[in-house]
Amino acid sequence: MPVKKVLVFGSFDRKQNVNSSRIEALKSVGIEVLECSSDFLAFNRVDPKSYSILSMLWFAIKYFFHTLILCVHFFSFKNFDAILVFHPGYVDVFFAKVLGKISGKKVFFFPLVSVYQTLVFQRKYFDQNSLQAKIFFRLDKLSCSITDVVVLDTNAHIDFF
Repeated sequence: MPVKKVLVFGSFDRKQNVNSSRIEALKSVGIEVLECSSDFLAFNRVDPKSYSILSMLWFAIKYFFHTLILCVHFFSFKNFDAILVFHPGYVDVFFAKVLGKISGKKVFFFPLVSVYQTLVFQRKYFDQNSLQAKIFFRLDKLSCSITDVVVLDTNAHIDFF
């Protein structure tokens, strides 16, 4: 059965060219794109203070309730073929997977980069043995392992994920 309508779920960043390009590409081949999303994750992700343990805990609490609202909104959408989760949807995929099980839809995850590699090795916010680094490493691996399909764009990402 060909895919004719997809639901983009989660708090992806519309300002990132890769996300807006994916939506436009889908539309250009005749796929209808529905959005059950928000820009909740459009915060300053380059500020190291955003990743302190307390900041992450507070963010997780707010994010959980925000995502519950998205999950309720999810049920207002009908007749779509798949659920897509775009970058930075590393936590969104857990909610999307539950919704996919309930609705019988497959979940496709498009991780743009590894959170772990970005924060630990590129930006050097954390030592690779820190608690935060371990959390982000597990998040990378778990978010990809629970989805039905992971769409990666480089061989290095395929090797990592």
